[in-house]
Amino acid sequence: MGVWPQLPGAKKLSLVIDGQKAIGTLKLASKESSDAQLSIQGVFINRQGKTVTSMVRPLRSAKSDSPGLPLDRATSGTPQAREDPRNPQARAVATIELEKIELPEPTSPNTALEPNVRTQDGLTVTNLNRLSGELVNDLIWSANGEAFFALTSNGVLRRVAKKGWIVERQIDLEHPCSSLAISATGLLIALPNLQQVWVIDPDTLAVKKRIGSPGAYRVLSGPTLNFALTASKPTQGFPPRDVVVYVDLQKGQATFEYKAPVQHANLTPDGKYYFAQSGIEELWGFRVKDKSLNMESKSDRIAQNGQCICVSPDSKMVCLPSGGGNYNAGSSYSTLVYQVDSLSRPVLTLESGAYPRLVGFDPKGKLVFAQNFEHPLIVYSITGNLLGKYKLGTAQGQSDARQFVAHPDGKKLLVLTQRELLFVEIDK
Repeated sequence: MGVWPQLPGAKKLSLVIDGQKAIGTLKLASKESSDAQLSIQGVFINRQGKTVTSMVRPLRSAKSDSPGLPLDRATSGTPQAREDPRNPQARAVATIELEKIELPEPTSPNTALEPNVRTQDGLTVTNLNRLSGELVNDLIWSANGEAFFALTSNGVLRRVAKKGWIVERQIDLEHPCSSLAISATGLLIALPNLQQVWVIDPDTLAVKKRIGSPGAYRVLSGPTLNFALTASKPTQGFPPRDVVVYVDLQKGQATFEYKAPVQHANLTPDGKYYFAQSGIEELWGFRVKDKSLNMESKSDRIAQNGQCICVSPDSKMVCLPSGGGNYNAGSSYSTLVYQVDSLSRPVLTLESGAYPRLVGFDPKGKLVFAQNFEHPLIVYSITGNLLGKYKLGTAQGQSDARQFVAHPDGKKLLVLTQRELLFVEIDK
C-alpha cells in the first residue's frame, strides 16, 4: 500500500473504525446497482500524517451478478467462499483513467561505453560497467542480436549496439520502473507507481501506448505475443492480495484479472505457461489458454529460500533456484530443472554449490549457466555435464549473478552481477 494514485472522480465514503474494522454503507439507486461495475480503493492517514492509498480493485455489489473481485466479507458481514488459487477465475478489471501527460522523447546519445576486454580461461570477457548502475534484472537482446536493451529502476531505458558498444537510443521515462519485457507489439515496461504498462518502439524507443493495469509490478510477455500478463508485488498478509492481470496489447487494455500466486512470477516466451512459487515452497505451473489460467502441474516442496523462476528461451525448461538448494535434489546446494509441462519429475540436476540463486539457458549453444558464492558463472552442457567454473575477476562475496541472457547466436551471454555488467564469449 501507499504507492497507488488516487482513483480520479470517485465518490468518497467515510468509514467508522470499529476495533480492527472500518465500516460504512454506500447507497446506490436500484438502476445503478443492477448491472453496475464498481471499483473501490482504500485511503487512510497513518500515524506519521501521510496519506496511504490501496490498489484499485473491482467490486461486486451484494445485488449484482456482474463480474468483479469479491471482498473477503460480503456487505452482510458473512464470510465469502475463498477462491481456489489452483483454478483462478477471470474477473473484470477496474478501469484506470490515464491522465493526459506530455510523453518523454527519446534521444540519440551515440556514446561509447569504452569497454574493457580481457581473456580468461578460454573466455573473452568485456566489462560494460559504465552501464551497470541500478539496472532492472530484465536485460533483453534484440531479435537479431545486434543490440540489447537495459532499463534502470529510475526509468532510463537504453538501446546498446553490440558493435562498438554504442548507446544508440535512450529515453528517460521520469518514473520508477520495475520490469521490462518484449512482445510482438514492442518493449513493455511496468511503472508500478502509475499502475501502468508502457509500450515502447524497440527501434526508436518512442512511447507507443500507455495501458492501465491494476497493481502492475512485473510485466511478462514474449517476442511473438500480442498479450501480456502483469503480476502484482507479492503480499505478506492473509488472505493474499496477489493479482495477475491479462492485458490485450492490440486493444491496449487490461481485460481480466485472476487471484493467482505471483511470487517469482514468470512466463514462457511462447505464452503457454505461467509459473509462480506457491503452496508449501512449491513450483506451480499454469496453462495459459483462451485467456484463462489453469494449474496443470506442480513440483514437490523444493524452494528452500526460493530466489527466482528461470525459463529457457525456447520455452522448454524451467527451474526454481533456492539459496539452500532445492529439497531432495540428491546433493546439497543443487537445482532441479523440469520440462515446462511436467513438474513432477526433474530432467536435470545442477550441482552448483553454495548458494544457488540463478540459472540461464542457451538453446543455440546447448549450454546451461549457473553460479555460486565464489563463481558468478558456471557452465554446463545441456545434459548437465560440468564444463567450467569462472570467477570473471570479481571478488569473493561480490560475485552473485543477477541475470544471464544468452545471445541468439549461442555461446555468448550477458552476465549481470551485483556490481558489474559483463559480456562473455565462450571460446572453447
